Amino acid sequence: ETYLTRGGYHWNAGMFIFRASLMLELFKQFALNLYNLFETADTRVALKAAFETIRKVSIDYAILEPASIEGRVLVIPAEFSWDDLGDWNALARVLQGNNPNLEIGQHIGLDTSGAIMYTTTGNDLIVTLGLEDVVIVRDGDVTLVATKGRTQDIKELIKRLQGEPQIARFL
Repeated sequence: ETYLTRGGYHWNAGMFIFRASLMLELFKQFALNLYNLFETADTRVALKAAFETIRKVSIDYAILEPASIEGRVLVIPAEFSWDDLGDWNALARVLQGNNPNLEIGQHIGLDTSGAIMYTTTGNDLIVTLGLEDVVIVRDGDVTLVATKGRTQDIKELIKRLQGEPQIARFL
């Protein structure tokens, strides 16, 4: 309440723009353990394994606060529209426009509306018949089909799948 009453403060919305070279330099200066992790992990799997062993710290504390003391961080007040692309429905809000479906990849459908279809390769074909308000995602050997109302539950589903050794190769 004091901040709002007094004014003169900015809200960190967690959006950052930077050159990759500068960010690596700041990691090297202020978070050497993370920088070393980036430099030594030779594969995505190695990076993930190493990342799970380090102390978790936000980029605000690790990099931005110490860099701002040195005058290397700027805050630029801005007003713009925003949508948190945290699930498939947000992607449709941003990209779908006036189309009955969002199609990223090849889709042939009959009586299908309000659907989101996405393929990672563009070589896959999604064929639908009589569907409404669904999300269909094809990535490699895995296809996800969900109602739009359940897209926030995908994280929980992935957690359950991670506990199944026979399907680990699909994750």
